[in-house]
Amino acid sequence: ELPDAATDEEVVERLARSTVLLFMKGPPEAPRCRFSRVAVQILKAHGVSFDHVDVLEEPAFRLAMLVHWPTFPQLWVEGMLLGGSDALSQLAERGEL
Repeated sequence: ELPDAATDEEVVERLARSTVLLFMKGPPEAPRCRFSRVAVQILKAHGVSFDHVDVLEEPAFRLAMLVHWPTFPQLWVEGMLLGGSDALSQLAERGEL
């Protein structure tokens, strides 16, 4: 049985707790998909400190966040969605991280 999605209030509260937040599959120490692994590698290579939400362990957030972006990972900075691993790669290539 699927859980209910996190409420808008829960999402806003979670985003407010972190300057940089990565919604990803698995933890940063052991990402559970290639795209999450790439996102973590890019952030670490650029010395970006970030918090994470493992959407496999917190399925309510996985369901809630799909309305913002259809896939994971999702990188949020100061409450704004920057995008997934492709967007993160492009920002890194342009030196904008």
